[in-house]
Amino acid sequence: RYSFKHNRLSYTIDPEGMVQTNDDTGLKSRIRPTPGSSGCSHQFEVQWQYKDDNGQFVDLEPSSSSVLENACQRGAEHCTYSAGSHSYLVTLRDNLQINTKTHRPRDIRRTLRPGTNPRP
Repeated sequence: RYSFKHNRLSYTIDPEGMVQTNDDTGLKSRIRPTPGSSGCSHQFEVQWQYKDDNGQFVDLEPSSSSVLENACQRGAEHCTYSAGSHSYLVTLRDNLQINTKTHRPRDIRRTLRPGTNPRP
């Protein structure tokens, strides 16, 4: 499942069930891949986010998001990345990143944004 926002509305995509759900209203809509695409995910840009101290999800830097997405696409359970002077261990199955120095965990999530292709 993937989440994204469009015009202040939040949606969740279930690519296996081919359903989009409005997170606020619960309204479900059928989705389909566009002609010539190999699947519905090609209609979106992937962005990984972490939950900050205020409980808000914040975009990771593009290079860090790319590391997580590459690991996700490979089916890896874990990966590591660095941002500034901090290093993190990510458990993809649990959507959790852990600062390797302080051992502080934070929630992470994979989101999709409509209108562009995902990064390789």
